[in-house]
Amino acid sequence: MTTAAGQGGVRLQAVDTLAARQGLRPGMTLADAQAVVPALQASLADWATRFTPLVALDGTDGLLLDITGCAHLFGGEPGLLGDLDRCLAKAGISALSATASTPAAAWAWARFHTTAGGGPILPDGQAARDALWRLPLSALRLSDRLVDDLSRVGIRRVEELARLPRAPLAARYGLEPLRRLDQLTGDAPEPMTPVRPQAPYIVRMPFAEPISRREDIDAAALHLLREMGGRLAQDGKGARQLDLGFIRTDATSQRVAVGTGRPMRDARHLLSLFGEKFSQVDPGFGVEAMVLEAVSVDAMAPEQAGLEGAAGGTELEALVDRVVNRVGPARMGQPRPVDTHVPERAVRRGTVDDPVSSADEWASDAPCPVLLLPRPEPVDVSSVLPSGTPAAFRWRGDRYLVARLEGPERLRGEWWHGEAPAQRDYWRMQMVDGRQFWLFQAAETWFMHGWFA
Repeated sequence: MTTAAGQGGVRLQAVDTLAARQGLRPGMTLADAQAVVPALQASLADWATRFTPLVALDGTDGLLLDITGCAHLFGGEPGLLGDLDRCLAKAGISALSATASTPAAAWAWARFHTTAGGGPILPDGQAARDALWRLPLSALRLSDRLVDDLSRVGIRRVEELARLPRAPLAARYGLEPLRRLDQLTGDAPEPMTPVRPQAPYIVRMPFAEPISRREDIDAAALHLLREMGGRLAQDGKGARQLDLGFIRTDATSQRVAVGTGRPMRDARHLLSLFGEKFSQVDPGFGVEAMVLEAVSVDAMAPEQAGLEGAAGGTELEALVDRVVNRVGPARMGQPRPVDTHVPERAVRRGTVDDPVSSADEWASDAPCPVLLLPRPEPVDVSSVLPSGTPAAFRWRGDRYLVARLEGPERLRGEWWHGEAPAQRDYWRMQMVDGRQFWLFQAAETWFMHGWFA
């Protein structure tokens, strides 16, 4: 897909087969095209992670791939470029590609190396500088207005700009030409912003032939999970969130993600979590690579391995992970203590993956009820013992007779929070039928607050 300035703004001049299938056509404004296919470039960037985990948008109509340490996996830079071009051509995408030592040089060389008479791989050193110096000014990513202004004074190529004294050039045209020139040669940094943050652990598996059967996907996922588990085990870590990407032959990709309640590296358990989401994966004409990323990891305590050498979580943790990945983490939680003297405030709803520490315990010298009402409910005392405690009371329409009682346990309001220092006297009362309730008296009124096991 190519664009050019036209009436009413930038318009599409030509579209490839893939863009045409998405509903794009020549003459459409770029804004309309982006509204029709807002994620087209981002989707292609996601697919490009088959070559490197660091893929960024170049700000115009291309992608920047940091292939440092990745080219040897494809037989070097020529092999990587050849594989890239073949995949794009197979998907019906017309593209220009090149490699260089800086992002700016790669951007320029990909678009102008054919007119400069060079190959797609820009050499290093003085040869690279000589080749870049012969390029037109538009290779510096300057604005059209600035290129026109420089052209009017006879500056049309990079080398002509580079020969000018820097101080007068900056005084007349600003710092933009100098900054772009320094980025081209690598004298000024140009950080990349990947479309996906780089995960701390990544494993990938390319396939000699595309796969599409569920059995093959399961087998490949299990292999990746075992490899990931080995890497995590070496560092004493476990995965908290995993992302599995499916790179398809049509230059698109799909991803599924799972999370765990605690650091985990048991391949079988993690595969069962992924398996519930594989039904969402459409392999299309085939999956040519799979990429597993540990998006979030935590330290993992050493575990006693089983007889077969595989350490796994408990059945409860496995069940929690399956339910969380099915209904979502927002629908599950666990109680967490709050440091307060007011019982109804002493618990909060925490997330499933909240870390548990020794501080997560309710400190109390007296027995605590197993169930606490959201707020105390008044009871109607019908008979009182000489001590002033109820001998019988009515609550929620039922009458109860007290057989035994223990207390009182006195609690006061939290005056340091600006509350009135109200006083509560709590009693543990056993009814004649064996049930045990937790009642308190405040301001001459009795309240039901919970019950024991």
